[in-house]
Amino acid sequence: MFDWNSESIRWFEEAAEHTRFYKDIVNLTKNYIRECDTVLDIGCGTGRLSIELSKIVKQVYAIDISEEVINYLKEKCKKNNINNLYTFIGDWRNLNIDIEKFDAIFMCYMGCIYEELEKLMLMTKKFLIMILPEDNKTNTFCLNNFISEFKKEIKDTAKEYISFLLKQKIEFIAIDHECEFGQPFTNQQELKKFIYYYYGGDVWKLVENIVDKILIKKESGYYLPNIRKSKIIIIKNREE
Repeated sequence: MFDWNSESIRWFEEAAEHTRFYKDIVNLTKNYIRECDTVLDIGCGTGRLSIELSKIVKQVYAIDISEEVINYLKEKCKKNNINNLYTFIGDWRNLNIDIEKFDAIFMCYMGCIYEELEKLMLMTKKFLIMILPEDNKTNTFCLNNFISEFKKEIKDTAKEYISFLLKQKIEFIAIDHECEFGQPFTNQQELKKFIYYYYGGDVWKLVENIVDKILIKKESGYYLPNIRKSKIIIIKNREE
């Protein structure tokens, strides 16, 4: 589970303000979800994808196991007068609402998709849509380009999952999605806190000597670039 707290929420929201990642996901899938009335966003986080979905579907249900991030999303919906987005705290497996099946289910950068696939397909009328990292090299803020010792294990990549679907003879559509999703900072000390939080002190020891190479100076501070390469995998319910 991703550890949401006030600082990680702030970092994520600041990064999300500078990317089209979620808008593009909706644009790339709108031909599939245009006729959907109910959509479930599993592992919704701060609700960036849920809010974009709420602009084109009637009802969006957003669930996350983190109470802190759901409370944040509730306040954001209230502030922006979003009335068709409903939030839930807990595990999606235990979701208890008066909807037998959703028209579509989204899972963005989530795990547990192998053994849970059958259950997920039983919960959707039309589509299961998963957004996964293309491979285990994506979303590393280009640190692996500068530090040969840097390694970040990413589970459940699109490459692995597509192989799984092919072996299971499950039909799917895969859409490439590449987008800048970097991280702004007000100062270099904040970069240090960020690296410590996500990667640990050992990585910072490798990073601190190349800060000038990896950071881009901006008027408002600094920016750590990152190209997020993903695939949007769409599985259609065979009963549809």
